[in-house]
Amino acid sequence: WDAPIYVQLSKRAAETNMLADYHQYAHEIQLGPGDDAHWYFTRIGHILLLGEVTRLFGTTETALVAMQWLYRIFMALGVTLCIVLGLRLVTLLRSEKPDAIWKIGYLLAAVTYVASDSYRGLQGHLLSEPPAFVTLVLFAVILLRAVECRSLVIGACAGCLLFLLFFIRIDAVFPGIVFLAIMLSALVVLRKFD
Repeated sequence: WDAPIYVQLSKRAAETNMLADYHQYAHEIQLGPGDDAHWYFTRIGHILLLGEVTRLFGTTETALVAMQWLYRIFMALGVTLCIVLGLRLVTLLRSEKPDAIWKIGYLLAAVTYVASDSYRGLQGHLLSEPPAFVTLVLFAVILLRAVECRSLVIGACAGCLLFLLFFIRIDAVFPGIVFLAIMLSALVVLRKFD
């Protein structure tokens, strides 16, 4: 039931300067039972993204179709990046090059996920999970690249993606932080961290 709310907020984001309004009038927003009034602040990047699609196509059915296709692309890209991430993790953390069985395993995992109801549900609805998913996986891939190249600049780019993820879906930052901590621990244990 969140999708209609996001569509309505995207219309508002397309027609007004939503961030300036939030900044100016934040103190006037009343807290409700369970603090329900503030939940959409934790998805502001998602709302602004949908707002840009609404601004581009107007408040038409075409805009809704464009939003759905954008989210389908996000989900497909996220799954593809998961395969890349898995193979890069194996390459980084193992001494020998991954066998073909690893590639087959990741491909099988991707195919079973794409065939699942979860995947179909996320790509067909305008929820914050698809942009958060692709941003989270992109963060992990770029973080691995930073570790491989020992580059602070690439690491800072990964950090910027984690910061962006904070605005898309605030609770999606936690898996990124956990991945960062596990990656650091693994590199220290394997003595691959300088």
